[in-house]
Amino acid sequence: MIIRCTIRDNDFTHIFKDFCIDGKYYTEKRSGFNLLDNLFKTGDYFTDLGKEVQEKRQHFLGNVHKKWKKSDPDYHLLIDEIYRQWDIFAKDHNFESWLRPTISIQNQLTEKDENGEVCYYFTAIGQCLIM
Repeated sequence: MIIRCTIRDNDFTHIFKDFCIDGKYYTEKRSGFNLLDNLFKTGDYFTDLGKEVQEKRQHFLGNVHKKWKKSDPDYHLLIDEIYRQWDIFAKDHNFESWLRPTISIQNQLTEKDENGEVCYYFTAIGQCLIM
C-alpha cells in the first residue's frame, strides 16, 4: 500500500514525510514508530473489534499484495482514519487547518515529475519518497 499526500506546494512535503515516519514523534507521543503503527489502533471502529480481528486488519493494511480500489468498503474507511491521524498530528504541531493534505491510496507509482509536491509513504517498508 502506498499512501499519497500532497497540497501541491513543495514547501510542505517534509511535513508530510514527518507525518508518515517521524519515529521520535510517534514513540514519544503516540504508541508506535510511524503512521502505519497508529492506523486503527484508536477510535471506536478499531477498538470495538476483538484482538484477533485487529491483528488481521493490521496485516491486511500492510499487505503489499492487496490491490486497493476506491470501491472497496475499507478504502474510504482507511482514508478517513488517515485524515483523523493527520488532524491529531497537526494539532500536536500547531499546524494551520489549510495545511490538510489531499490523501489517496495507490498500488503503484508511475514515473512523472511532480515538482517535489507529493510525498509517497510505502507502508510495507516504512519509507517515504518525495517526487
